[in-house]
Amino acid sequence: MNNPLRAVGPAKSSARAVMLVTVMLLASLGPILTSPVASAHEGTSGIIWPMEGSEDSGWVLLNATGANAINGTQASAEWMLNFAPGAILENVTMELRADGSDGIMIQQPLLMAQDTGQVMFDWRGNGWLGQSFGFDASNPHQGRLGPNADVGATVTLPSGTEITDFILEVLAPADPFTSLEPVELYIQDYEIHPVDGRMYMAIGTYIIILDAQSSPSAIDLFEIQNTADDNYVTDLEMDVANNQMLITTASGALHSVNLDDTSWNPDLPVEPSGGAWSKVHVASNGDLFALSESGIFTLNTAGTGWTLEQASATSNWPEGVPWRVFEDNGVIYASLLGGGVGRWDVGSMTTLSPWTTANNLHSDYISDFAVAGNQLMISSYDAGIARRDLSNNFWLATWNSGNWLSSDDVSGVTVVNNEVQILTSDTVHIYNTNSGTFS
Repeated sequence: MNNPLRAVGPAKSSARAVMLVTVMLLASLGPILTSPVASAHEGTSGIIWPMEGSEDSGWVLLNATGANAINGTQASAEWMLNFAPGAILENVTMELRADGSDGIMIQQPLLMAQDTGQVMFDWRGNGWLGQSFGFDASNPHQGRLGPNADVGATVTLPSGTEITDFILEVLAPADPFTSLEPVELYIQDYEIHPVDGRMYMAIGTYIIILDAQSSPSAIDLFEIQNTADDNYVTDLEMDVANNQMLITTASGALHSVNLDDTSWNPDLPVEPSGGAWSKVHVASNGDLFALSESGIFTLNTAGTGWTLEQASATSNWPEGVPWRVFEDNGVIYASLLGGGVGRWDVGSMTTLSPWTTANNLHSDYISDFAVAGNQLMISSYDAGIARRDLSNNFWLATWNSGNWLSSDDVSGVTVVNNEVQILTSDTVHIYNTNSGTFS
């Protein structure tokens, strides 16, 4: 390297780059506060030294030069500190400082006394002082989380080091997300492809595709086209018959994505009253339903417009923001925040009487639906879980903080095999449908 000074950047380990190091040698020859400073001066017949004293060198900046990457010559610098012949040195202290933020650094420094060969400081084999360009092991580092952390990428720094800048360069990540601290992610919705089993998960403006048979499990990631004004995904719905996934966003649009290559299809028609689409649902009869605060709509056979099946704020359909849509045995259940549950019979294409707190529903703020056996589970944000016997059409006892749940705030409920899994604000409850017990 011709220039002994260079900008901070990657360097080959074989090249002993010419760097700067700040070295302080504080040599004490007696108590500093009581002894005179030992400083030599010239007299008429030679150099005169006091009988005793102390020497404080202060901070000395050394510029190591002469490195040659071809023949392996290391950079070096000399620093002479003269003492009287025969002087006995005591209480010698030394400090070294390499401030990379100030452009001062050195690679594998070795500090030794030239005359005696005594090693005073040896950092060979430990990389840089003042900066570090890589991990202790292989560079670049390749690893996987197991399960939540990868401890294989380490950097050795001197004790007491203060890190001023840390730059992580991800060259070709196999996973879509890398963070050095815990991250909170809000999963708005998810869908499972009924043919290949892949999961589509909506997080903010992104949709992540997961495949349990792949390593890593995240196989694709794409973002909605309009991300302005804090727009985000509000709902996902799989439409296998038309080879598309339908996506509603906070802006009110209804998008379509091709399931083969995740390319964008043309958007579906806008909400007729000028409102925002909140939820979309492909019914068991093949009809496409979309919900807004104005009511429940179906797409016409030409795919060019919507038909208002039932307006909201009526005796047949409560007023509220559509939050969850769930279908079971030909009945669509729609959570309308603040209005309870709207119901639609797919077979007769008519409404069923809505459920609200005015007619025995435990809450008007419903968060989720699930079916376990012959029971419809209806979770809420403020009153636990209501249970409806679908065979005999009557209400069962509610689960809440007064009996089985830790909180009345239930964000979601799902059924896996013989387990009802209930997510409250502070824990996950498991109800075994075989034994009829909580765990």
